[in-house]
Amino acid sequence: MDAPDLPDPYEAIPSLSVLASELTAYRSTGSLLHLVHAARALDEARAELEGLLTRAARPRSTSKDIAA
Repeated sequence: MDAPDLPDPYEAIPSLSVLASELTAYRSTGSLLHLVHAARALDEARAELEGLLTRAARPRSTSKDIAA
């Protein structure tokens, strides 16, 4: 069974890229500053995800809606 064509999560939610890089940097350096940046990126990713879900939940207009 083929996997569905899903959008790249890093494109849909750019803060995930920042989160991943900050966590990688923390693992290599142990600097707490990277955890602070990761926490901020996680909060931004949550907000971006909420925006995506809100846009996805909006009813889409169809030609029938326009004609009515």
